[in-house]
Amino acid sequence: MTTTAESAVADYRKMLSAIINDVMADMGALNLPEKHMVPGAVYMTIVQSTLECTDLLSKPTITAAGVVRSIFESFADLRALCKERSYGRRMLATFYEQKVKLMKDMVANPSNQYHSSLAEHIDPAKGLQEAQALLDAQKQAGFHQLSNAARLISAGLDNELKSIYWQLCLESHNNIAAIENRHIEDWPDGKHHLCVVKDNRPGELLKLYDTLVTVLIESTLSMHTLAESDRVPNWQKWQAILGTFRTKYLQEMAQAKAAQSA
Repeated sequence: MTTTAESAVADYRKMLSAIINDVMADMGALNLPEKHMVPGAVYMTIVQSTLECTDLLSKPTITAAGVVRSIFESFADLRALCKERSYGRRMLATFYEQKVKLMKDMVANPSNQYHSSLAEHIDPAKGLQEAQALLDAQKQAGFHQLSNAARLISAGLDNELKSIYWQLCLESHNNIAAIENRHIEDWPDGKHHLCVVKDNRPGELLKLYDTLVTVLIESTLSMHTLAESDRVPNWQKWQAILGTFRTKYLQEMAQAKAAQSA
């Protein structure tokens, strides 16, 4: 018997497929000027990552949550860039900070075998000096590096940071609860058994699909709004479709729970 959650997963799959088709069909309307190349590139990352994630979700997966987490981080960057173009300077500062850390470690630990191939092509001491100067220049201009939490907060995703993003982080970091859910089964003999692959639970799939669908709709609407394209109404329509679907699904879930407890 198909449950309400399983039915919703099937509907989400169909919806995501239709949205991807619309995304690709509307690409030609995104005539972005040079000043919007950075948000455009972030958007392309979201689209490509979503395409790859749909393949992962076509079969049992433990890696999709990590990909969706990365997509959500890019979504935060895109929203922040659309709100304030100078956010890109903070993205640069974040990159320079990571480069400074790498150069410092190469200088401090020259015997690290994983640095050896890179050390053949650069002077770590000189690279550290250059990266630090670039980072200092961004900081002096008021553009400081970003943590992942700061990325979401800059995008106005405070509530998502403490809910869906937190859950995606737990799963992608292989916490003990996620590992047990994936690979330990309770058998009729009362014992626990290990398994290599388990089907994803419908609730888990709903979370991933809902996030992907939401991010793709909102990102695409943001880009067409930025490009002032004539496809904006199409993505506003998709917003309404998703809202209606969620309302219907939540009502069905409530009715199913009420029937079980009756």
